[in-house]
Amino acid sequence: MRAISVAMAALLATGTMVGTAGTAVAKTVDDGTGAAAPWGSVSGECQVQGYRGSIKVYYEILRTWDHINRFNWYLHSSHHLGKKSNIQIRVMHNRAHAPDRPIFIWNSKDNVRKGSAGISKLVRVERRHRIYITARFDFDRSGPDFRCQARTKDF
Repeated sequence: MRAISVAMAALLATGTMVGTAGTAVAKTVDDGTGAAAPWGSVSGECQVQGYRGSIKVYYEILRTWDHINRFNWYLHSSHHLGKKSNIQIRVMHNRAHAPDRPIFIWNSKDNVRKGSAGISKLVRVERRHRIYITARFDFDRSGPDFRCQARTKDF
């Protein structure tokens, strides 16, 4: 599995993974054993009053599990954006006949700045579950903060 993670990191560093908001991209990576280890990414974005947030999530497909391993975000504004924005990321189980259930929740500290950043977290989800990611962006500004929520497609 380490070989897959190193290969994934190399792909991330070269910028070869490309997707658009709300889409899913899938590729395969050779893990050194000759077996192809598929990976994918999903993304989503939102905007409010000139403030924009986007999220891109990378995952590997290993047998009967999805291993979500990287969450990247980007905050942009045509107005002044302070240094204390917040992000909440949720991995959600899309249940057809019941309320959706959070599988993983991550809250940033009160220190997210304009631009791009991300976190590496391993979240294991059974392949049989339909999941999606939400990212709630609270944009720091003078006066009341603006908020929007991005959502990826199900995968």
